[in-house]
Amino acid sequence: MRANPGFGELSEAYDLARKKYMQEVIDYILSYKIPKSAILDVGCGTGISTRQLAAHFPHIEGCDIDEKMIQKALEHKTPNIIYKVAPVNKLPFFSSKFGLVTAFGAFHWFCDSSSIREIKRVLCDEGYFIVVNKYGLGNFRAGYKKIVEELSGESIEDVMDYYNPKEILKENNFKDVSSRSFIGSDIFTEEEAFVQMQSMSLYKFIPSSFQEQGIQKLREYARSLCKNGKVEREMETNVIIVKK
Repeated sequence: MRANPGFGELSEAYDLARKKYMQEVIDYILSYKIPKSAILDVGCGTGISTRQLAAHFPHIEGCDIDEKMIQKALEHKTPNIIYKVAPVNKLPFFSSKFGLVTAFGAFHWFCDSSSIREIKRVLCDEGYFIVVNKYGLGNFRAGYKKIVEELSGESIEDVMDYYNPKEILKENNFKDVSSRSFIGSDIFTEEEAFVQMQSMSLYKFIPSSFQEQGIQKLREYARSLCKNGKVEREMETNVIIVKK
């Protein structure tokens, strides 16, 4: 399993700035006939996707390796969600329990063989595993990464550079692999754009000695992106659906 990126330290920013997934994405997932009503959202973070799914299912469980992220998710007090702190390679659930397992914006952190075996174990026969990832289409992340690299004095390798979920899932013998992409935009205020940057894993690369300078540069960058009172970040949301 890949190293925990330590998002718990960023949970406040994550919860404030991360946007919900497009309703078209949720509707596409709901168009599939799920063989069991039990649903699991892995790598759920602060529960953004979990709550979106909970609006359509009577009961859902969410798990994340980071206790601080789960604590933040629990603050939303959604009665039909149960959250657990657990790594994906050691899921605390009975075998074949779930008709659907989802991973929203998280699979690249645990797309290893032990985690995938666990996902398959808790899925029932003919159950679905759905991977959802957002990809920025503009220069938002590139400009942010340039600032962080200047402050850190190092070239930062992006985990997404070597991430090919469709191939990974095929290699692990999932069947009926299909994918679909949706184009839309996340809209931020200038302040939300600044907080969004603080919620991204890149933020942890800024050395503590440069934190004050980093905050100033990121605020300036968010201001430069703001047009007519808003920052628009065009996104491609890719949905991959496979069957056990």
